[in-house]
Amino acid sequence: MNYQEPLFRPPAEAGSLIFQVAYGCPHNRCRFCGMYKRVRYRLRPEEEVLAEIADAGRRYPGTARIFLADGDCMALPFDRLKRYLEALNRAFPSLARVGSYANGSSIQNRTGEELAALRRLRLHTLYLGLESGSQEVLDKWSMDWTDVLVQDGYIVVCVDGRGTGGRGAEFKKCTYGSLGAKETEDQIAAAKYVSTLPYVDPARIGIYGWSYGGFMALNCILKG
Repeated sequence: MNYQEPLFRPPAEAGSLIFQVAYGCPHNRCRFCGMYKRVRYRLRPEEEVLAEIADAGRRYPGTARIFLADGDCMALPFDRLKRYLEALNRAFPSLARVGSYANGSSIQNRTGEELAALRRLRLHTLYLGLESGSQEVLDKWSMDWTDVLVQDGYIVVCVDGRGTGGRGAEFKKCTYGSLGAKETEDQIAAAKYVSTLPYVDPARIGIYGWSYGGFMALNCILKG
């Protein structure tokens, strides 16, 4: 499989085979999402994707769940998306469902007949991140939970532990094969350091996160 980083998938797709049919997100303006901010949106060559599907079908014929990346595969031209799904159904006889990220506008741009056709081809699961469509609302409100904490008097510390990008390949990839170990150690070490600061009450330190961050927060409770 030929992947170009960054590559994302929802936690619920942990056991799915991933095909990266595009790079980046065609919308890429959601304030709450920074996943593809540095990625120029472009489609992968169709013949390359179809060849990868055929090869994966020979290697992993028993695959039942597939996830199409990147940011919004519903924005692909309908005929191209349909050809990908037809190829997946041919290559994987046990295919149960296909998932993808999507945007409300890209779904709305499909006709009822097109959506029905995609569902018949087992595109069953779409993941959406919702944001207000009102610019006035976006200008008046912050979408970040940390703003709420700061306004209530909390000090918010963001820790870029091992596994974080932007500090070289070795730093980013050192967590491969042992997810939840090194990253958790770094979060706990940061909390212990913060507890030594004179303006911090060590009895009132909390660690929180969502998605994978929630998993790490639980690990900190168990290991801290």
